[in-house]
Amino acid sequence: MAEGYDPNRSRTDPDRLAAFIQQPVSGDLNEVPGIGPASIKALNENGVSTTFGLIGKYLMLKESGVESVEHCDRFFYWLRDIGTAAGHRSSVVQAIAQKMEVTFPGIYDA
Repeated sequence: MAEGYDPNRSRTDPDRLAAFIQQPVSGDLNEVPGIGPASIKALNENGVSTTFGLIGKYLMLKESGVESVEHCDRFFYWLRDIGTAAGHRSSVVQAIAQKMEVTFPGIYDA
């Protein structure tokens, strides 16, 4: 299987993804499609305890000259490196990237 982010590997139900994108952020990591108990544990162990912190990490990986594909790959590899659930990383990247696209148009072009 290819490494890196691939939106086609997302397992998120389209309705759940749409609801996440449209709803205000509560801060509870469970609200992010693709995040379950194992990923929450890995995130907590790496200083991320809220959705706000996860979004912050995603935004920190965006630098001048970093296009959408590389940005999503950076986030995907960070999720991998901290030990989040392997089968759901693309779902998490897709959810956070699309949520941020609403706030920062152009940050994610699917």
